[in-house]
Amino acid sequence: MRLTSTVALVAGLTLGLGAGQVSAQTHHAKQLTEAQARVFAQKLVPGGTIQSAELEKEDGKLIYSFDIKTADGKTEELWLDPVTGALVKRETETAEQEAAEAAQDRAAEGHAADRTDPAVQRAEAAALKRKPGTVVATKIDTEDGAAKYEVRIRDRHNKLWNVDVDQATGRVGEVEHAGGDED
Repeated sequence: MRLTSTVALVAGLTLGLGAGQVSAQTHHAKQLTEAQARVFAQKLVPGGTIQSAELEKEDGKLIYSFDIKTADGKTEELWLDPVTGALVKRETETAEQEAAEAAQDRAAEGHAADRTDPAVQRAEAAALKRKPGTVVATKIDTEDGAAKYEVRIRDRHNKLWNVDVDQATGRVGEVEHAGGDED
């Protein structure tokens, strides 16, 4: 804990935050809001314009991801720790690299599953057993090379959930609020 607090304090002070602000964040291990993370991102790329911001899992870790357009037309991609705001990764992309990455993301997003297929119906039933509600959509996707169904469910409180079901075994995996919270 002491090392984490020290790293967070150094990162925060480097970005111009007071010790009290950083200390409050590290002692509670509370996740930053997107607005707070934006402050960190903008300090790392002064004068840049945030094109996109997302709380997502990358390489198995939860991060805030920002694409920031610079004055020279390049895009700075930043990954920030969602608790401390510390920089995890930084890449500069040309317009061509950015277009290629966007095309790759679209291709990898998965496609809609045929909901009349009995295997899809079994996956939806397993997902509903874990997270009761109404199936809104089901898509076929891959994660770490394993095929899965991602079943989107709207619960009785009108919240959306993504429930992963392994395509080979039918086992329910990760259950995640569409906003990023795990159940």
